[in-house]
Amino acid sequence: MASLNSHISWTDSTWNPTTGCTKVSPGCDHCYAEALTNRLWGGGFETVREHPDRLRQVRQFGPIIDGSTVRPRMVFVNSMSDLMHDNIADAFRDQVFETMEGAPRTVFQILTKRPMTLRRYIEARYGARGVPSHLWLGCSVEDNRVRGRIDMLRRLKDAVGDFTAFLSVEPLIGPADRHDYSGIE
Repeated sequence: MASLNSHISWTDSTWNPTTGCTKVSPGCDHCYAEALTNRLWGGGFETVREHPDRLRQVRQFGPIIDGSTVRPRMVFVNSMSDLMHDNIADAFRDQVFETMEGAPRTVFQILTKRPMTLRRYIEARYGARGVPSHLWLGCSVEDNRVRGRIDMLRRLKDAVGDFTAFLSVEPLIGPADRHDYSGIE
């Protein structure tokens, strides 16, 4: 499932090579993806599925052309899942990352609430060669209780070199006044 027009303020499009998720923190309590799945498909959000047939959808994510201005399309990867979920095999993650690597004129935004898995996977995949510049890695940090996710993202930068690190401070469910945003783009 891909959407060229996301209606999300910080991205242009969405792409879901996996669907489904399970809750890991209070920020998951009012998950829009779960509510959407329940409304449109009658449930089943807790079943995580890999969709290899969706890998070819990346071809539709051409640049955004606005008059004489051309810019890369921003694509939120897995608006309906978390690519770092434990039930997603590294072999499938490899296919997803190979697909994204093959589209260097598109910016892919990979957002997770599972930074430990992100760190393990990214360190193993890229090591000292570094993360390709068109792959942005981020964490959801919905309140002070999960601010350690930011530290994990910074430690990943220390391990693999600089990359675009971003945060989604939503759904904001409590104070986020102790977040340290240094080293985050």
